[in-house]
Amino acid sequence: SINALLDIVVNDTSPYIRKIAVGRIRDEKTLLDIAKNESDEEVIREAINHIRDEVILLDLLGRDDIFKENFTYSDMLAISDEDFLISTALSNEYWWVRKAAAKRIRDDETIVKILKEDRCDDVRYICVKKLFHEDLLQDLALNDKCSRIRYVAVKHLLRKSNKALLKGIALNDEDADVRLAAIDIISDEKTLIRIAGKNKDSKVKCKVLENIKDKIVLEYFATKDKDENVRFTAVKNITYPRLLMDIVRNDSSEKVCIQAIEKIVDEDFLTDIAENSAQLKLREVARKKLKKLGN
Repeated sequence: SINALLDIVVNDTSPYIRKIAVGRIRDEKTLLDIAKNESDEEVIREAINHIRDEVILLDLLGRDDIFKENFTYSDMLAISDEDFLISTALSNEYWWVRKAAAKRIRDDETIVKILKEDRCDDVRYICVKKLFHEDLLQDLALNDKCSRIRYVAVKHLLRKSNKALLKGIALNDEDADVRLAAIDIISDEKTLIRIAGKNKDSKVKCKVLENIKDKIVLEYFATKDKDENVRFTAVKNITYPRLLMDIVRNDSSEKVCIQAIEKIVDEDFLTDIAENSAQLKLREVARKKLKKLGN
């Protein structure tokens, strides 16, 4: 019964036992009383964990630091009072509390203020996901020190089709994931070729090569790039039989060679691979391709 649990909470000398007893109590006013009178932080934390009444939570936050320190992200998500959330997001000393408050805020001015002034990128990241001011999004996409925030800003800008800005980001941002996000809107092949040539990151090169048809560029990446995933992606867009055959003969990657074989229809070449290749897997793939072609 609750009386038996309260007896343990009040009288037992072990914080561990008191914490277990508190975890079984669900009456929130009782939990509030425990949080006010308990000396052990773990037990206080356990009591607060089970409180979801907004009035009680606000009461706890108005008290001394022992409550504020034990107030968590999930606790703040239970609060909907906008004025309180704004005040908390702007001034609370604990970043996880500011983050939770920011997640609940709807006020545009406060969101912008947090983005410009908060010292914690985790808090700012919550806000940029809710931002729709194009000028600020552009500034964040170009200049923010946090790559996660630049990434989200770029994703927002994709909907606004700001191609010139995104081209610059795709070419110049130091973070590969941000460059990848910006590439989504670019269809101009000359720009894509520039991006592929300038990038060392294999993920970016693969993404770009998916949309390139230029024979010379594809041949270069299919035969010269050190990363097999880049060569594999380039081969997927190659339609020139002789080049595909050369790749099967010379590439060291089984994965790349198989992709090339799948695109070849020259039966004499496939027969030669099926009978004479030193690699068992390539012989098997060539035989399957011949069977598919009717031989």
